[in-house]
Amino acid sequence: MIKIITPQLKDLVLTNLLSQGEIIVECHPDKVAKSIDTSEDIVSAILDQFERMKLIHQTIMLGYVSVTINAEAHDLYAHGGFVAQEEILKANIDKLGYEIDALSRQLPPDLLDKASKLATIGGAIITALPLFKSE
Repeated sequence: MIKIITPQLKDLVLTNLLSQGEIIVECHPDKVAKSIDTSEDIVSAILDQFERMKLIHQTIMLGYVSVTINAEAHDLYAHGGFVAQEEILKANIDKLGYEIDALSRQLPPDLLDKASKLATIGGAIITALPLFKSE
């Protein structure tokens, strides 16, 4: 079975870090992986992404990772985490599709072709979005 990194999995790792209640925490990727039913490599990849996103700074130590949690991680968590970001993106893309449809009904014939192209692009985005959704 292929294990992929999902917004839900990222939220579990973020919750694990924040639940320790400190700014500098010890993270044992092997233990975190076991607690959320994934691999140590995936947890490490998520931590690497968190660092690129400036949510954390990590220092690899012997047997664990020292993680400094930045305020941005708390902000992301307070706003619903990665799952909420994905839902907001989906809602905005859906709204874009509706707005393009409404606009295409109001345009004069000479602009209708451009609106049709935009509607096609929006429709393609909406159609492809479920491929990126993780349950």
